[in-house]
Amino acid sequence: MAHYSLYRAPKLWLITFALFSCSIVHGQVSLTGAKCVTAKLVYQYEIKGEWRQNDKISICVEGGVLEETGTACTEKEAVSSIRLQWSEGRSTGKITVSSQVGTANLSVSIAPKLNPGFIETAEKQTIAYDKVPSSLSCTQASGGNCSPSFSYQWEQSSDRIKWTPVSGATGRNLSFSTPFKQTSFFRRRVLESSSQTIAYSNIVAVFVIPKKN
Repeated sequence: MAHYSLYRAPKLWLITFALFSCSIVHGQVSLTGAKCVTAKLVYQYEIKGEWRQNDKISICVEGGVLEETGTACTEKEAVSSIRLQWSEGRSTGKITVSSQVGTANLSVSIAPKLNPGFIETAEKQTIAYDKVPSSLSCTQASGGNCSPSFSYQWEQSSDRIKWTPVSGATGRNLSFSTPFKQTSFFRRRVLESSSQTIAYSNIVAVFVIPKKN
């Protein structure tokens, strides 16, 4: 009897181990991609699994829609990636991929889309020829990333079409020291560094009364 026990026990252990290892390999589904996202932007997520031919997977998104279908859920043959857009008005979202070989979930934090701020100074100011206009005050930018970092650049135009950077004007507000001789328009450009998203404030005008001859 002792000989019989020693012979059978290792075989039983080996079979159990082999079955357990098999379930890990073939039951694994992974889902990878951005976990900090911005509303209204499109993101791609990678899906990996031990798929068999013609395997179906179910994909559901909480807080967004799939780019391909415009819906929150779909069922299709196994794919290696999906693209989706996260919705405004939510702070969190979740992707769930389900299949016969396993399920994967990925939760995200949703940041609001980049708000460039608003120039609070009057939409227009009128000054005499060769006078210095009042400063322009703009609210702080927000959104664009879960932990946003902003850089500013004020821009100037004579026709509201072609814009050029104002030299050295990279602060939240804009002050003037040089007298104006012609009408100009101004706006503030905002770059959120993590997402590389760009947005622009509203436009304000400084009208210059022509010089009398």
